[in-house]
Amino acid sequence: MIHERDQATFCEPADSDPRVQYKIDECLAQAIEEDKLKQLIKQTNESLPSLYERSWETTQSSGSFGENENAFRIMQYNILAEGLSSGPDVVTPFPRMVPDDKCFGGFSELPHPEKALDFNTRKYRILEEIVKYDADILTLQECDHFFDFFQPALDSLGYDGAFQAKINSPCKKYGFYSDGVAVFWRRKKFVKVSIKKEARMLGTADVKVTYCIVTLEHIQCKTELVVCTTHLSAKVNQQSEDKRTAQLLYVLKRGHEIAGDRPFILAGDFNTTASAIEVDKQAEGTFQQSNTVIPMCKMWTKPPLASAYPLVSSPNYDDMESTDDQNIDVKFEYTTWKMRKSGEVKRAIDYIWYAKKSFKCHRWLRAPDPAEVEASRFPGLRSPSDHIPILAELSLS
Repeated sequence: MIHERDQATFCEPADSDPRVQYKIDECLAQAIEEDKLKQLIKQTNESLPSLYERSWETTQSSGSFGENENAFRIMQYNILAEGLSSGPDVVTPFPRMVPDDKCFGGFSELPHPEKALDFNTRKYRILEEIVKYDADILTLQECDHFFDFFQPALDSLGYDGAFQAKINSPCKKYGFYSDGVAVFWRRKKFVKVSIKKEARMLGTADVKVTYCIVTLEHIQCKTELVVCTTHLSAKVNQQSEDKRTAQLLYVLKRGHEIAGDRPFILAGDFNTTASAIEVDKQAEGTFQQSNTVIPMCKMWTKPPLASAYPLVSSPNYDDMESTDDQNIDVKFEYTTWKMRKSGEVKRAIDYIWYAKKSFKCHRWLRAPDPAEVEASRFPGLRSPSDHIPILAELSLS
């Protein structure tokens, strides 16, 4: 069922209220039943090339996932907001405050961006990705159509969800609704216990934090677990990395306060890699940062965390760090790969972290084969976002 919208916590200036669309998408309103929605997804996408094929990587402690009643699948996905990717000819619900050449999300190398980035198509392509991998828990970022599209659509597919809009979302200057983060869970497997979500400024510095924490009860084994998602600041430079570190510390503390000794999962777009140092060469100069976000996750003790994916610890992807469950010789190269005027960017910046003592990781989904990826990279006709969804199969210990 679609629940009444939860009250969010905002600590922000009065002029930064989020823009949210509650009216259900007209096309979706005609296909609210599961079978009708799946047919609409199929019809919308049947003229497009297929989504990328991907394979699962089994971990050292895989065990028998399929027969484990405590097991579940989680998807982490930055879905690319409409407000950060639409073209200049799209009619916006609010006045656009940026010039036309700033549209299409800067994906200047993408052939026919008006087709590949058309949200009327992309939104069903995103649903196709979700249906394809059949996850039990979803954590989403850059969601700017929660109440009008993704909540009712995923409700039809058997999920409940919670959403938190950002403070001063960048989508607003493009004339669109505010984007934010969301958590969805499959009703057949989990029941909601509580929700804590917040968007606020941290201190007097220009540091904004957005998170959504949902406490769930696993129906089969009656165990409660806490799932948190966040979206950390972008850009490669030391100031931005310092912001991300402050954001993450705040989110980890809130997560610990809520979870206590209960199993804890943190998934999101962290906008930083596990490399010790990162360098970004732009037209306006070269920027370098010493990364501190991922070391914080690795050193966190409340509770100690493990990454479901191998951690990329060098820019050349030739030095991999494994977690307790991983095969150290398995490479994982990227979660985002894009072409812009400033150059090509290929980074692993999305993560699924879990409490080491509470979960086992059985499998994780590998990225598409680089040889198969379109020359314009992501997004494209075979991928609706500039990020790929990452997935892991976990079980409660």
